[in-house]
Amino acid sequence: MATDKEVQSPHSIEDELRRKLDTQKKALIGGGILVVLIGLLMTPPHIKDKLVAIPMYFTLERQCFREYEDRLKDPWSAYVTGSELLKRSTDRNNPDYYEPILSKYEKAIQVSVQAKNGFGAYDEQSFDCPLNSRGTAILKDETLMWRISH
Repeated sequence: MATDKEVQSPHSIEDELRRKLDTQKKALIGGGILVVLIGLLMTPPHIKDKLVAIPMYFTLERQCFREYEDRLKDPWSAYVTGSELLKRSTDRNNPDYYEPILSKYEKAIQVSVQAKNGFGAYDEQSFDCPLNSRGTAILKDETLMWRISH
């Protein structure tokens, strides 16, 4: 008398092989995703920033950063650590009240950047870019004049 394994149909063997292949594919895809995630976690911050900058190219933060990028000793090492929208206030308790750029412009964005200095050490710098009255676009000519005077 034949057992169930000896009398398997060709379709059941194909199904079993297909299931094994599907399991192996899933394991390979999962392993690949894990390797990519570990790689991203171990990537230096200036490389991560380059990846983040791609979808955020037209944001005010990135536009302001690009206005000052040529001022840096090592622009490739630079990465944005934060930004803040500034608005002129008459309230002396408001921390933005004492920002120098707000004495001349109604609104501005301040971008904080880490970049290598001439000695190869990372240094934090802040850049200011004046905005239009609605706060939706950087005023490039005024930014250039602000850069020259400060």
